[in-house]
Amino acid sequence: MDYILANATVFVHGKFMKSNVFIANGMIHEISNRTPQADCSVYDLNGCFVFPGLLMFMCI
Repeated sequence: MDYILANATVFVHGKFMKSNVFIANGMIHEISNRTPQADCSVYDLNGCFVFPGLLMFMCI
C-alpha cells in the first residue's frame, strides 16, 4: 500500500523543511513538495516532525 505523509516538518540534510513524504512498498520513495495524487492514502501531519531513518515521528 502506498501512502503520503503530507505537510510534515521533515529533518533532511541537517535542517528542517516543510514537505510531503511519499511511501511506496513500505519505504520512503520521495521527499518533496509535489502535490499528492488522489489514488494514495494521505495522512496530514501538519504540526508533526518526521525524522527519516529513525522510524518515528513526533507531534506537538
